[in-house]
Amino acid sequence: MFSSLVIMVAFLTPSPVAAHTTGMTCSWYGAEFEGRPTASGEIFRKDDPQMAAHKELPFGTIIVLRNPENNQEQIVVIYDRGPFHEDRDLDVSEAAAKALGFKDDGVTELEATIIEFP
Repeated sequence: MFSSLVIMVAFLTPSPVAAHTTGMTCSWYGAEFEGRPTASGEIFRKDDPQMAAHKELPFGTIIVLRNPENNQEQIVVIYDRGPFHEDRDLDVSEAAAKALGFKDDGVTELEATIIEFP
């Protein structure tokens, strides 16, 4: 009985995610979506630096973003779907773009490390 329980707990316990850093082309979105529901049902807030959108990653995925041009970092959570441009991988809130130092540029290359899947 005990060994069955151990096997069951081991099966139900999520496996740790090996951190893997990759490059992502990132843009930002803001005021026009303020207050609207995201694809996950969360309300979009342009001033929330953790809001992000990805085409495929599961909602709730946590990513550390780093801008290699200035070494600024920001943790984001996938709440939405997008971006809807073929050459972009990730959309972040206006606040995240400010925190990462690319708001004025609009689009940039960031280093992304997934640290947790839901």
